[in-house]
Amino acid sequence: MQVTDAWSKEVAQETDLRDTVFKAGATMALRMSHAPLSVREAGDEEGRLCVICRQNSYLSFVACPCDMAKNVCLRHHRKLCKCHPSRHVLFFRHTTQELDTLVDNCKAAVIAAEKAGRPEALTPCQAEHVGSAWSEAAAKAAAAADAAAGITSKAAPSGISVRGSSLEQREARAKQEEERRKH
Repeated sequence: MQVTDAWSKEVAQETDLRDTVFKAGATMALRMSHAPLSVREAGDEEGRLCVICRQNSYLSFVACPCDMAKNVCLRHHRKLCKCHPSRHVLFFRHTTQELDTLVDNCKAAVIAAEKAGRPEALTPCQAEHVGSAWSEAAAKAAAAADAAAGITSKAAPSGISVRGSSLEQREARAKQEEERRKH
């Protein structure tokens, strides 16, 4: 269960960091598909390295309209620029609900591998097996999230949200906003 424990911790940390960004004053969150294209650097597949710590911001990052080419990880959102935090935009790849579903599916894959007598398929020494189990879990989570949102195509909903009492509420409002725009 090392893999699932690590992902559970990562998702919990991601959720806490997103809440911290909103508590600091950010009022908007958008799916990464709405993020402007950025300049790619060596070792940066998507152009989303934090300008402070050089960490790849795969799950989410913060940017400001004053310089959208400048991205920071959630830990460094306070150092982004001199603008008021209410101008900052949190860009995310997956909602927290989608991440939770991904973790649950990964846990199910671990249990299935153990029941099948192949727990080695999920040890760090067998990385190729972890990748395939993770890919299946990711595909299931994405399909479940799309079905829950009523999405039949591969296109992601916009995920626009405004400040609320919890990240889940903001994400739910984002889905509602997307549905309203479709009609």
